[in-house]
Amino acid sequence: MKNRWDLFNTVDEFYGKKSKIEDTIVIASQHLLWTQLEMFKRLLSHNLDSNKLYIIGKNYSTNREVFETLQQTGAYIDPSSIQFNPNKSFDSQFDNNIEQLLDKVEQEHHIDKHTCILLDDWWHLIEIAQKKWRNEKYKLLGIEQTSSGYHKIKDLDLDYLNVARSNTKLIYETPFIGDLWIERIMESIKKHDIQDPNCLIVWCWPIGESILMRLRNLWISYTWFDNKHTYQKILSQTSKIDISEKHFLDFYQKNIKKFNMIVWSTGSNILSFEKIKHLWPKVALISMSSSDREFPAVEIRTHADTTTSEIHSDRNYKNITLINSWFPITFQGNYHESPPEIIELTIALLYAGVLHQNFKNNEKHSTPWFNILNARLVEWFKRRLALHKIPYKIKQ
Repeated sequence: MKNRWDLFNTVDEFYGKKSKIEDTIVIASQHLLWTQLEMFKRLLSHNLDSNKLYIIGKNYSTNREVFETLQQTGAYIDPSSIQFNPNKSFDSQFDNNIEQLLDKVEQEHHIDKHTCILLDDWWHLIEIAQKKWRNEKYKLLGIEQTSSGYHKIKDLDLDYLNVARSNTKLIYETPFIGDLWIERIMESIKKHDIQDPNCLIVWCWPIGESILMRLRNLWISYTWFDNKHTYQKILSQTSKIDISEKHFLDFYQKNIKKFNMIVWSTGSNILSFEKIKHLWPKVALISMSSSDREFPAVEIRTHADTTTSEIHSDRNYKNITLINSWFPITFQGNYHESPPEIIELTIALLYAGVLHQNFKNNEKHSTPWFNILNARLVEWFKRRLALHKIPYKIKQ
């Protein structure tokens, strides 16, 4: 993507195009899409040794072309990034793969002689590395980009940069991701011929809130439910998830005939396989999370009418349809999932975060300077929207 508002170029100019990353190991847990590919290429152009770049992708979001292109750079791309076992939970497989990846890094390098930057999308890499190496004299620096990840690692004894809770991500990216969710939800309604859709949104994190705001302008009926079930002016300020199975089922059974779609954004499992018979009548389940943990997806996939290793298949079990194998419907294995003109803002911030953590001992690259870059990226981003005539939508 070449245009005058290129955000990656803005980051390079800010930190110096010829600045070198030295004595640094980068371990990244990321979605493997075009923007991330561009980020990794640029890190390598800053003299990061390819044999010191370790990447693990999430199988439900990995684009195979990006995966193969990254392999050609000489960096280590974990093979689990394109592997899928429908009869095992994503979390358990992913955590195990991260453990093995960290073992590989430790076997191949003297980590105590390097700065080790952990670039994480969804906290697992940072948490596992911190627990595994907390008694070692390693210099670990973290970068987290998700809201759920922020709440998991904010109390860890670890130097980390928080991209997820920046106003840039929440205000400017979330609305466009919300648009993508709505687009994919509409596709599912059409595909499964869902008549008179009535949608229950379980838990309103920033993305859940964004979906709710958009449903207001559509013909789809909706209800939202969280631990208090009382509307708050800023729903995303709610941070403690305490929805119990009984709490949910008590509410659901009172409204059982209303809903034929449930959109889940809790980030945690609140319903057991034994209780799915209470999801009646026919219902489609859609995930807005970052895994398959919010519902007993493994049991459903194991017992489903559809037996396939294709990760993006819908699966049916009795009265239930798991959309996209119960992975977030924003990911379908595409080279681009959302327009690169939009998503590049967040990835440019991640790219800047790696350079910031690497050069942070330089006075020019202190936190105030990173905030200056943040503001500059936002300004360029807003101009890009105007350049491409993309409607500017801010979260209400």
